[in-house]
Amino acid sequence: MNPTRTGLQNGRTSLSKRHLGLTLVEMLCSLAITASTIGVSTSSMRDMMLSQRLQAAAAELESEVQLARSTAVSRSQVVRLAIQPLDQGSCTIIHTGPKNACQCTPDGPPICQAESMVLHFNPHDSRTGVKHLSTTVSLAFSPLAGTVTPTATLKLSDSKGRALHQVVNLMGRTRTCSPLSAIAGYKPC
Repeated sequence: MNPTRTGLQNGRTSLSKRHLGLTLVEMLCSLAITASTIGVSTSSMRDMMLSQRLQAAAAELESEVQLARSTAVSRSQVVRLAIQPLDQGSCTIIHTGPKNACQCTPDGPPICQAESMVLHFNPHDSRTGVKHLSTTVSLAFSPLAGTVTPTATLKLSDSKGRALHQVVNLMGRTRTCSPLSAIAGYKPC
């Protein structure tokens, strides 16, 4: 073996071993970039989940409007859909009888007067980040053609200020829109 050659190889080996690891500065830069990426993605994920909750609440409200309409036609009697405020949110009630005949209770099913009857109710907890802005609404659905009196715009909002509106027309049909196109995929109101 040639001693000069072995020394040269040993020199290269030790030089390459020194460059295999990361310097402290490189490691700190990598950690900072990783932390920033995780922070941005976590914030985006929370924002996306809140948007999905808003859209789910709007779809649920639209289903409740259609349930009230179809129940009026199938029962051949006027059926009301009412949205009422609660301490921690609101309550949607589908009932028979006159306006305000049934009232939500904070901890249980709604209470009705005389011959009025609750057909469906659904409490909505505002701690989810989504709340009903239209909390004093009472819509009457006719048994003849499912028409509604009065027409209404039922408003939902999330904690970021984005909103979706359920516009209920005379025929009892709904369309969903977003004020200022705040939620992608919905027509502007």
